[in-house]
Formats: sequence, C-alpha cells, structure tokens
Amino acid sequence: MTNENLDAYDTAENPNTPPEMLAQLARDDDWIIRATIASNPNTSVETLVQLASDEFDNRDWHVRATVANNPHTPRRTLIQLATDSSWGVRLAVAKSPNTPRETLAQLALAKDIDVRSAVACNPGTPGETLAQLVKGVEDFQIRELVARNSNTTVEALIQLAKDNSFRVRGATAKNTSTPASSLVLLATDEYSEVRLEVAANPNTPVATLEQLAKAKELYIREVVADNPGTPLDTVVQLLSYEDTQKSSILVEVQPSTHVSTAVLEVSVIYPMPLALALGAYTWIKQNNATPGERVFTTTTGEQVTIYYRGGSAFWKALSND
Repeated sequence: MTNENLDAYDTAENPNTPPEMLAQLARDDDWIIRATIASNPNTSVETLVQLASDEFDNRDWHVRATVANNPHTPRRTLIQLATDSSWGVRLAVAKSPNTPRETLAQLALAKDIDVRSAVACNPGTPGETLAQLVKGVEDFQIRELVARNSNTTVEALIQLAKDNSFRVRGATAKNTSTPASSLVLLATDEYSEVRLEVAANPNTPVATLEQLAKAKELYIREVVADNPGTPLDTVVQLLSYEDTQKSSILVEVQPSTHVSTAVLEVSVIYPMPLALALGAYTWIKQNNATPGERVFTTTTGEQVTIYYRGGSAFWKALSND
C-alpha cells in the first residue's frame, strides 16, 4: 500500500469515522479498503447495500462476504447475497444470525458442505430445517452439528441418539433438549465420552445419575457429583471411593439453602461441585482462609487438595448451620 492508501485504510477502519466519509471511501478502487468499510460498525445501511453489489474486480467477493458478516446489514440484503455466485459470500450468509429463517432453509439445500454446516450451527435455524439437514446425510459432521443445536426437534434428537457415530451420540447427550428417554439410552453407550456427556446433562434422570455414579471411570463419577440433579446421598457415596477422596476438589462459591446441621453430620456441604468435606470446612472457617490452594486431611485420614475461591456469599450460606 502507498502512504495515501494507508491513510485511507486507517480512516476506513476507525469506528469513529463519520458515515458520510465512509460512504465516499466505499468507491475506492482498493478492495481491502472497501471490505474494511463493510466491516465498520459505523457504516450506514445505505453504504452496506451499495457494497453488497460490489463488482470492481475478481476479489470483490471478499467485500460482499464482509457485508454479510456486518450485524447492521438489512435482511433484504442478506436474502440477495444468499444467491451470490461466490461460495464465500453464501457461506457468510449461512453463518449470520440475522439471516431470515426462509433463507437458511434455502441454504440448507446447498451442494457445498461448508454452507450446510454453517446452517446447522446457526442459532437462528428452525428445527424443521435442522431435521431436514440430517435426512440421508452420510457426513457425520453435519449430523453432529445438528445434534448440538438447541433448536433441534425432540424427534430428530431421538434419532440422533441412535446414530452410528459416537461423536453424534455424544453431541446429542450434551444437548439440554434431548429427552430423558434418550439420555437413559445413551447412559449405557459403549463409549465413555458419550456417557460423560450424559453425566453432565442437568436433565439426566436421577436414576440414571445414580447408575453413572457407579462407573469405573473416575472422571465420569466426578462429573456426576458436579451435576446439580445428583442427590446428596449419591454424592456421599461418591466420596467413599478411594480414588475420589484423593482427587482434587473444586469449591464453587454460591449461596446454598441446603446447608444444615444434618448435612454437616455426614461431613458434606451440598450443593457444590464434588462437595466439601467437613474437615476442610472447619479448617477454612477457623483460619479465615483467603482464596487459593489448600491441602487438608479428611476425617478418614485422606489428604485432599481444595481450590478455594472465597466469597462472602459462601460464609453467609454457612452461617445458617
């Protein structure tokens, strides 16, 4: 770039540049400057509409794609760009959260797998379009992306829970819209990665969490203990495992209405990730501990590392014991 172009680029990039000046620069011969203007949050809608038809040279598609990425680009312009001759522009439209639902449904039929994948990821894609995306699709990546989308229909999630790809099943297990019946099924999956996602899902049935609490894998049992739906007696049971007692315990700071003398008698304060042994609670309170890492010995003689985050809400909750 020449010095003159560098000055123009700096002006095009500056979010404080007046819209009128940006409109003048939008006619510059340099596509980089025009693309920069297309990304500027201060660029007027009129200028964005103008740049959506940019055809100065063979790199003009970069400008149009940047227009599609701009959150201020009007819906009518996104509809126009959805039929652009350039794959890169259509991809940008498929990624935009502002793209109309009808346009996303149209792009879901694209031959380009990257465009269809972007539609599968888009938070604005309706459930019926996501369901159509996975029908007869051999590429597991699109099915995985659909399984992760919170808009995916229950009917589609039920089918995805039976997918032959463990990655698709894992994504389904993670989705909070997945029905309980599918989570129960996925809890017996041959892949521990899938069972781990079931253990973390806040909607997993209690009976299934209790089943997963007996998993041979320590990391699955720890995630079960972290799940807010896990009953207290199951957390206590988890603490009885030798490898769990020796593992690191992360103490989250959050008000708890469940702290009581009865809970303290079983040496557990709940709900908190993994739970907090009574010995640690006593040590922290007596020593007015500051946030940081501490090592203490439990009532069973096991050494446990605690990463204490501190906080007045924590002490306020405990003051009611």
